[in-house]
Amino acid sequence: MSRVPSQRLVAYGTWHARSMRAPIPNAKDFAPVSTAPAGSMGDDLAIARYEYDRDSQRGVPARASLTRQAALHVAAWAKERSRKSPKWRVSEAASATELFRRKVATYCLGHKQWGPAVEAMLTRTTPELAGPLAELESARSELRAGRVFTSEAAATALTDRALAAAAETSTLVRAHYRAVPAKVHLPWVGLELAGDRRARALGEVVQRYDSIVAGWYGFVFTSPPPDDRAAQLADLSDELDIAEAVAACEQHREQCRELAALGALTRPVARAAVADLRRAVAGFEEAVFRAAAG
Repeated sequence: MSRVPSQRLVAYGTWHARSMRAPIPNAKDFAPVSTAPAGSMGDDLAIARYEYDRDSQRGVPARASLTRQAALHVAAWAKERSRKSPKWRVSEAASATELFRRKVATYCLGHKQWGPAVEAMLTRTTPELAGPLAELESARSELRAGRVFTSEAAATALTDRALAAAAETSTLVRAHYRAVPAKVHLPWVGLELAGDRRARALGEVVQRYDSIVAGWYGFVFTSPPPDDRAAQLADLSDELDIAEAVAACEQHREQCRELAALGALTRPVARAAVADLRRAVAGFEEAVFRAAAG
């Protein structure tokens, strides 16, 4: 089967944060928030009673205690009125919108902040993003106006606009951008106590290296990877011109494989072999990323 290079753009932000994936908006973060106080009238009166009993035990003068009770009851009735006629704020949704845009900027371009230049770069490379990003900005501007709604439905209608635009943006970002493979760590086999265990651990290092190669193949191509690692590396070398980095990795992989076959190993030998392969893998990964990113 012939290889098929991926046409998706590289998500630059995932190179320095290898576990990062495309941002997906959380509906809860975009929901309007009720200004009604928590609890109930019964809870507030119970607190007032508790304070009265504590004042009595501490010997607080009656006038001071009654004045405090009056204030607590007035506050309780005010809270109850707020509960019966709640209002809804959308400032949290405005913050969620801004945070979501910053996450998009970080994921796609590696930028920490959102701005006109970032939006221009995104819409230039992915014109489909222009519509949802414009809608997201329009909704954000209304959310930032600081309005407090007396109707939950009216508040939700506005926050749903922002959520829908964010969801569409997320879908397009995932369709047009590809994340760098998650980091696969090679174990520190030198910490194994027995020489034969170090040899077995070196065998695991070789297997993890093979999984790293397969992961980067899936990053560069959309076609299924060949079963043979050598064929995967040949495709990567042909596509990206990274033969030198591939040769270094294969040299140190073979060294680890040969040492694993020996059986008992000294700690310095095992640690040096893995350290050499780890450096070679780091160079290979950077070479693939730089070549794919252009």
